[in-house]
Amino acid sequence: MSVARNLGDYRDDLVDLSASPTVMFHLAHAPHDKIREVIAHGEEHGRLRVLDVKTVLGGGEEGKVKTARGDLHGAGGVTGLKALIAVKTRDGLKMFVVHIEVIVQAIRSALEQKRVIKEALAREVEDLARVARMELESLAQFVEPDSDLRRHPRSTQFPRKTEWAVVNETLQKLGLFDTWPKSKELPGWLRDEVLPVLEWSISKERKPKWPLARSVEKMVVADDEIEQTSEAAEERATDQAETSVETGLDRLTERFGETLERATGGLMVVSRETSKVRKQVVAAPPLAADDLNETLQDEVASAPAVTA
Repeated sequence: MSVARNLGDYRDDLVDLSASPTVMFHLAHAPHDKIREVIAHGEEHGRLRVLDVKTVLGGGEEGKVKTARGDLHGAGGVTGLKALIAVKTRDGLKMFVVHIEVIVQAIRSALEQKRVIKEALAREVEDLARVARMELESLAQFVEPDSDLRRHPRSTQFPRKTEWAVVNETLQKLGLFDTWPKSKELPGWLRDEVLPVLEWSISKERKPKWPLARSVEKMVVADDEIEQTSEAAEERATDQAETSVETGLDRLTERFGETLERATGGLMVVSRETSKVRKQVVAAPPLAADDLNETLQDEVASAPAVTA
């Protein structure tokens, strides 16, 4: 109860410092000026230990000496690196949140106007969106080689069809003015997609709900849509060509079948049970009349060849 009552105003700072329960127990009854001093000490060193809390609260010289020598960029080894990482994570996260908040506010202000001026909004958020995207990648992604030569490292990608991949894609699109929707579609895109995604990314809730009605699979398809559209167009063209060929062969075979059936008086017909591309002529008994043979030869000679 003392922790909740006396440290409630410093909750975010203590969470950022990953303060342990023991640390908060020692701070629970401290005066506010000492609490702020302890938090400042933790922010400077990238961590908050029980010993540090005791030293600051006790007014000892140890805390002052450590604060005076708190040159993080001079501390070596894994311990020094961890301290740098802690500062980067804490301060980098705060900067990312601030940048997203600025972008969100700019978009909201633009939507409050009678008409969204596309160029004016781009001047406010385009460059900042690029910065925020790089900050996100720096905070949350690893590094991998970009080619078989392994000479061009790059940030890894968020798993496809995930919420954070959508956040990354949204920032990427915001940072490229040429990819923005047309002026008529711009307000809807900003209001229904961009704002909900950005607000989700900096939500203070423990498990914020994904705000978009559409599935994530439909959102992370910027590159796939281009490839699929191209492949689909080629496939449709191929299907149309095959259909056209099949239709032509079918009509040609049907005309020949009708001619053959009339010429033979129904003795020879074209089978309709096989595929349309290859038609099979059923066996027929020999013709008796010479004049009928001559008529059949003339009809067959003028008709296209089929596989018998």
